[in-house]
Amino acid sequence: MKNLITALIFFGLLIPSINFAQDLGGLGELDDGGDLEMEITGKVVDVTMDSLKVKPEGQWRPQVGDPVRIVIGSGVVREVTEDGILVDLKNGGAEVNMVARIRSPNAELGKSLAKIETPTAPAASPVIPAPPPASPKQTIPAPPKWASLSADETYNMGAKYYQGKKVAQDYGKALEWFQHAVDKGHIGALNDIGVMHELGQGVAKNPTTAVDWYRKAVAKNYALGHYNLGRAYETGNGIVKDYSEALKSFRRAARMGEKNAQKKLRSRRQSW
Repeated sequence: MKNLITALIFFGLLIPSINFAQDLGGLGELDDGGDLEMEITGKVVDVTMDSLKVKPEGQWRPQVGDPVRIVIGSGVVREVTEDGILVDLKNGGAEVNMVARIRSPNAELGKSLAKIETPTAPAASPVIPAPPPASPKQTIPAPPKWASLSADETYNMGAKYYQGKKVAQDYGKALEWFQHAVDKGHIGALNDIGVMHELGQGVAKNPTTAVDWYRKAVAKNYALGHYNLGRAYETGNGIVKDYSEALKSFRRAARMGEKNAQKKLRSRRQSW
């Protein structure tokens, strides 16, 4: 890349320094004759055999027709435009990318002849609203295992956990499976949930709640429900003790073939 070379260009028309010192705010300097010259610095942007073009950096411009004295030659300002100052060369030469320093007694603010170049902030890009965040993918959970099983299959799973057959014994899981079996209409699960509340298996012991579940089984005319309700009446566990009601429950269960109820009635020499 070419080194930047400074070319000094001097305009020959001079005017009294006092007036220009006031107009230009002291931005010029006196030559040997006591006149004020204004310095303009710019970049040489175009060179031909008989002219050069300088793009000024400051706000000040010479006037068309100003004579020019250059260190390596001389010339006359031919044209002043927004894009630069065109100088006709009489002799000498210059190179593109040189830095030219022009001294003119007639320099003035360019107004309509030249555009004042001041740093401007780059135009702001239009603000495009960000798209709303994508909704996270909703993973549809797989249906629980019991959902696809029949009432009997669901009950049998509860029985496995209750007895610990081929799985670790877990009363909590057994109770959960029994409840799902009840939801599917399994009557025996009503009685078994009552037993677990009576014994405190997988749930806090509560004989009263147990009696409620036995009554639900009895409402479905389940033999073991009748028998267990009879036991509750016989012992007063979770309900007021009533031997007469106990016998009624035992007889109903015995008539349905419940062997424990039949055995109990025989031991008391009671028929059913």
